Amino acid sequence: MLRSFLLNLILLTAATQLVSSAFGQDHPREKDGFNRELWLKDYEILKQHIATTYANFESKVEAKTVDPYLLNQQTTSALAQAVSDKEALAALLKFIGAFQDPHFRITNLSGMAEIYLPMKATFPIQLHIINNITKVKSINAKDCSLKPGDVIESVNGKAIDDLIKPYLYMYPTGNDALRRSYALNAVFSGSFALESPATIQGIAGTQRVSCIIEPIYEKRTTTPTAAEKPPATDVPELHSSTDPETACKIMGFQDPRPSSAMPHHDLEGYTTVKSSNAFERGILKLKNGEHVAFMRVGSFSEFGYPGVCRESWKKFQTKFRGTCQQKCQREFQRDYVIPQLLTDARIFLRELNQRKIDRLVVDITGNGGGSGWGETLSRMLSPRPTIPCPMAKLIKHPVSAEIYTNHIAEVDQALKTPGLSQLDTDLLRSAKGQLEELNRQVQEHCDLSAYWNSVTFKPQCSLLPAASEFACGQFPYLQPGALKPLSMSMRRTLFYSLGSEFEESLYRGRLFILIDRYSSSSSEYFSAMLQDANAALIIGERSNASGCGYVNGGVPLTLPHSGLNVMASNCIRFRKDGSNEVFGIKPDVEIPWAGEDAPAALKSLIEAVANSPTASSQ
Repeated sequence: MLRSFLLNLILLTAATQLVSSAFGQDHPREKDGFNRELWLKDYEILKQHIATTYANFESKVEAKTVDPYLLNQQTTSALAQAVSDKEALAALLKFIGAFQDPHFRITNLSGMAEIYLPMKATFPIQLHIINNITKVKSINAKDCSLKPGDVIESVNGKAIDDLIKPYLYMYPTGNDALRRSYALNAVFSGSFALESPATIQGIAGTQRVSCIIEPIYEKRTTTPTAAEKPPATDVPELHSSTDPETACKIMGFQDPRPSSAMPHHDLEGYTTVKSSNAFERGILKLKNGEHVAFMRVGSFSEFGYPGVCRESWKKFQTKFRGTCQQKCQREFQRDYVIPQLLTDARIFLRELNQRKIDRLVVDITGNGGGSGWGETLSRMLSPRPTIPCPMAKLIKHPVSAEIYTNHIAEVDQALKTPGLSQLDTDLLRSAKGQLEELNRQVQEHCDLSAYWNSVTFKPQCSLLPAASEFACGQFPYLQPGALKPLSMSMRRTLFYSLGSEFEESLYRGRLFILIDRYSSSSSEYFSAMLQDANAALIIGERSNASGCGYVNGGVPLTLPHSGLNVMASNCIRFRKDGSNEVFGIKPDVEIPWAGEDAPAALKSLIEAVANSPTASSQ
């Protein structure tokens, strides 16, 4: 125990020195108006909030992703040594980043940067890491012979690993490759970038070269903070006469969706299928004469498909008169846009079956998630019907209790619906019993704050209830058409896909899902469901490791002194093996997509798809 304590102390001292050298000693101190005690109070409030509301707290501690005692000592020390708002903010960013969870984050950082980080530096060079080798991605620096693709050996005499070490946890992600990429970008761009010229040593061709590159300083322009933005209730009114372009822009539908990590459209033999407003699609003819279909799903947020919005608004605006405010707009998005997205996929899948194309690649690289319709799409795509959705839990908190209380009231109302069969009634009563038990358990209180100050703390409670529900509702699976007498809203609550008139197993061939380090949140839910059901082969990089996000907006926190808005996930989704989805999706076939490796990655992708047995041969 003593040996472990001494090791931790050494690590703590080293970490503190790194923070100091990276953000303190090499630039003028910004002492004016800095109040260390108020930053420390903010930190205490943040710790209390995390210890009582953060759904992944226990999972992160148990997996040893984070040592809460050591992290607290490190953060307290960094704040005690801070002499500027910039250094104090860096300490809190590193505290949050240590949990390696993209859903645990500061949501108004860009808006608050004007206050705490008024200046930012940008170097006219970008580097990236490919297969653990650092190379020039782009450069626009005078008197430097380095060019894109050249290998970088050191910066200011430091090896790249040593250079990025202080930045590794400035930005939350559970993906190791992405964390290193974020850290490297932070060195050369942004408010925490190097504040003096960078001496960069690399290899240009066969020659070692050294370049001194100057930063370009820029004062931040005014950006409204989250607190300055209109509240959600101030959604602009739409009218039945509002044209589709204007209506969709007001509601926030916008391109571009993230581009694919894989330029499969450049492949010889690839033909683009007439594009829809929803998903890009194409057919690749292999050398052996067989065909592979591709479907690009760039986002699981309906707001990423403005073309579908415009098409749907033309139908919707004939259904009402007068104004369309927040509730009306949400109904439009839920009952018109999402069904149209699923209809587009349905049409394409039927075309593939008719053409007897028995391999389909669904590309969700760069897909940062969105809402729940990816679960319905997974059921349509899966060649295996009746796939169950995973177990899930909400934290013990009044927000969760409010959710369950509302659901119980909805079920009570649904039980009065005329024409219910005995099976319908039994399902509703079963759901009510589950909801009542969940509601009882989430009203219990648990506080794990002792973790921060004790290395031997053994919790006697959990932030999560013992009872579980399912990520798709109160049942793991219900057949299409179940609970027909009920409203779509009630059916969606009990089993999400029932709210979309879903059809399952529309595709009969072999299914492949492409993921990368940016595939996050509901993209991981989509991939996990198919992987756990052995319904698809997952190809690519390990995902972003985001897991479940915010149910009903989560439990936001505003720190009183700094004004920082903090969000942390209030839910968990579990894999088939009981693990927490927050640790990411590991592909069945690993292929790195990064940068100049794309041609080799494309070759590996085609080999994996071509060599996989078809559904008819299994």
